[in-house]
Amino acid sequence: MTNCRLCNNKLLLINNFGEMPIANAFQNKVNNAQFTFNLQTGFCNKCFMFQLIDQPPPEKMFHQDYAFSTRSSMFMIKHFQNVAKMIKTNFISDPDDNVLEIGCNDGVMLEQIQKYGVKNIGVEPSANVAEKSQEIGLEIINDFFSEELALNMKNNSNYFKVIYASNVICHLPDLNDLCKGITKILKKDGIFIFEEPYLASIIKKNSFDQIYDEHVYFYCILSLNNLFQNYNLEIFDSEEIWTHGGSMRYFVSFKGKYPKTERFRNSLHKEVKLKLDREETYLNFNKNCEKIKYDINQTLADLKNKNNEIVGYGATSKSTTFINYCDIGKYINFISDTSHSKINKFTPLSNIPIKDYSSFQESCHSFTILFAWNHMKEIFKKETEYFDNGGNWIVYVPEVKIISKEEIE
Repeated sequence: MTNCRLCNNKLLLINNFGEMPIANAFQNKVNNAQFTFNLQTGFCNKCFMFQLIDQPPPEKMFHQDYAFSTRSSMFMIKHFQNVAKMIKTNFISDPDDNVLEIGCNDGVMLEQIQKYGVKNIGVEPSANVAEKSQEIGLEIINDFFSEELALNMKNNSNYFKVIYASNVICHLPDLNDLCKGITKILKKDGIFIFEEPYLASIIKKNSFDQIYDEHVYFYCILSLNNLFQNYNLEIFDSEEIWTHGGSMRYFVSFKGKYPKTERFRNSLHKEVKLKLDREETYLNFNKNCEKIKYDINQTLADLKNKNNEIVGYGATSKSTTFINYCDIGKYINFISDTSHSKINKFTPLSNIPIKDYSSFQESCHSFTILFAWNHMKEIFKKETEYFDNGGNWIVYVPEVKIISKEEIE
C-alpha cells in the first residue's frame, strides 16, 4: 500500500526497517521460519498522518496467545487506577452514566471503575486476556471494535458517557470505521478518551522502537484534527503522560460541546513548532534512526571484542524492532524478564533466550542493554546493586550511550 489509509493521498516513504516478525511472537524454541512482513513507514503531506505502509492481518497479532498482560506491570496497574479515578471524578455524575473500554486487555481499568459503582463494558479481541477479564466478573465482548459492533450495542440501547482506550486506537487500521462506531454510541455530551504513544515524543527521542506491527498509526493533534472534523468530532483537551516513554491523552467530544483548554492550545503550538506537518521532519528522523543503528553496532562490537558479556533487560514488544533492524542479536547472551508468558522462550526472529529475572541478578555481566527504557528511572533505582558491582547500562534513546553509576550520581 502506497496511499494514505485515511485520505488516499500518495505517501512519502520514510523508514524501511526491513523484514520484521510479529513483535509479540515469542517462540517456544529457536525458529528461523517465522512469519515476517516489510516494516515501512510513510508520511501523508495532506492529512499529516504518519503510518505503517503495510500491516499484518489482525489475527496474526491479537489472538489466544497474545503475550502482553496489563497485570504483569505494577506501573501500568497504578496508571489505570489513576485513570479510573480521573474518569469518575471528572466525567461521571449521573447513576446512568456508563463506560466502554475498547481493548480492555485483562480488565485492570474496568475493575477499578467498577469499584466506584460505575456501569461498564469492555471490548477485547484477544481471547486469552478477555477470559481473564471475564473471570473477575466483568462484561466483555470478545471481538474487534467496529461500526458494526457499535450498531449491535446501540440496538441494545447502549450509549456511553465515556469511551476509553489505551494504546489501542493506534492498532486499528480503519480509523474511518472507528469514528463511525464512536458516533453511533457516544452520548451527546459524552467523551471519547484515548491515549497513545505520542508522535512528538517519538520524533524528539528518536524512539523508533515504538514502530512495530501493532502500531499502524502514530498520532499528533495536527493529524487527528483532520480525521475528526469529518465526523462532527473534535479534540477539546490533551494531556501529555509518561506511559510508553511519552504518550498523549486526547479528550474528544462532538463539536462545540466543551471549550478548548489552554493545554490543548499549547500542545498544538508545540506540534507546529516541531514541524510535524512537514516532510523534512520525518526524513531527518530516518537519518537519526540509521545513525543509532550504526552506533549501537559499533558499541556492541567493541565491547564483545574486549570479551565483555552483554545481556538485555526487558523482553518488550518494541525491542523486537530494535534488535532485528539493528541486527544485534548476535551480541546478546540473554534477556531477563518478569513476565511468565515470555520466560524460557526466545525473541521473535533474533532467537535470543529470555530468562527469569533471577538470571540477571546471578549473571556476571558488565553491560546491560535497557530495552524497557521507558521505565529507566524506576529500574535504575531498583538495580542499585548492579551499579554498585560495576555494572553499566547501554541505552539508545535518544542516542546510544553507556551509563555507569558515576554518571547518574
